[in-house]
Amino acid sequence: MSKMMLAIVVLALSISALAQKETLAPRVEIFGGYSVLVSSDTFGSNTGANGWESALTMKVNRWFGIKADFSGHYVSQTITVPTDLGTISATAHAHQYDYLFGSQVSNHFHKFNVFAHGLIGGTRLGVEVDSITLPGLPSIPVPGQHVLGLGWVAGGGVDYELSSRVGLRLAQVDYHGSRLEGGRQNGFRYSAGMVFNFR
Repeated sequence: MSKMMLAIVVLALSISALAQKETLAPRVEIFGGYSVLVSSDTFGSNTGANGWESALTMKVNRWFGIKADFSGHYVSQTITVPTDLGTISATAHAHQYDYLFGSQVSNHFHKFNVFAHGLIGGTRLGVEVDSITLPGLPSIPVPGQHVLGLGWVAGGGVDYELSSRVGLRLAQVDYHGSRLEGGRQNGFRYSAGMVFNFR
């Protein structure tokens, strides 16, 4: 009887400890930081578009969460075309916004948190041209163009825990793809920044 009582007490203490540990797990994770999108299609051959990324993850338990991810990337390029009459020039500005949703899995090792996610949602690509300059003629304004499409990412990264509430995202690498009107985009997204945990 004493051995059975001892086993029940040990089991109860173990369950209590696990429940307390689960309670202490972060329930909400917020990320914000710098991001660069390297694409071989939309932004030109192997062009890096600088920007930002922010994400909100609602943890269901210690290893699984529901994630919303938002990012914006920007690049400008001046195009010049020499002709017999002179040089034709134009400056184009492209921006891309992604609104993605999905799930994330993670595991904690000492002060490091390793995670992987798969997200899908919408992509908005815009291209604006300041004007086209022709030799000896006034500049010609050009209306901007915007297209919507389907976007997705698959990847992961590593966070380093600075404290129980603040962490540093050392690296995040995602395969980035999108299907836009009139074409597709394939590339990689690299991000780093700060992580904030709330219980």
